[in-house]
Amino acid sequence: MAKSKRGDKRSKRIVYVPFATLAVVLVLLIGLQSLHNASSAPSAWTKPVKVSSKDYAPPKEVDVYFISWYGCPFGATESWPLYLALEHFGKVQAEPHYALRTGGLVFGLPLPGLLFQNFTPNSTLHFHFFYMYNQFLNATVNGTPISAGGAVRVGLDEIQASFPSWVYQLVYEYQLHKTYVTGLNGTLVPVIYKGAIPHLVTH
Repeated sequence: MAKSKRGDKRSKRIVYVPFATLAVVLVLLIGLQSLHNASSAPSAWTKPVKVSSKDYAPPKEVDVYFISWYGCPFGATESWPLYLALEHFGKVQAEPHYALRTGGLVFGLPLPGLLFQNFTPNSTLHFHFFYMYNQFLNATVNGTPISAGGAVRVGLDEIQASFPSWVYQLVYEYQLHKTYVTGLNGTLVPVIYKGAIPHLVTH
């Protein structure tokens, strides 16, 4: 009897080995990709930037805004630590997802992430999430087609309709005018032009 119990415990532990191995591989792949991107990007793109001294949240509360899109590699990468942090402040519901756009592939593999579904706070922290585009930047998440070159305008309109005006103003200011990256032609361009299809990026 003791042997079978030990065997059961051992087999249960073995089940976790593939998952642990996958987690280590993903961390290494994402880390290598991030190092490569960081080495070729301006410092403003790789460091946090204080955008305002104003407290926009209600008194004694914290508001976190996560605005992304289904195929975004940055959104996929950031979803994991964000999920782990949010678990301390409420109940988080999210589903596994893969970023499939070219920028979302790490060594040719889709980049795993989470799509947030709901957050119920048990604290003074409130989490607001929003996805602007589908997996391929050719429609909104509800299937409304986006014409060629129209993703930036559609994203801005969606944010303006869904969030307080100050969120829209900060997104507009920093994505279109204050955050520059190396574009496809090697010159510095606003972050919305980083990929082949101009679009708002995760923020």
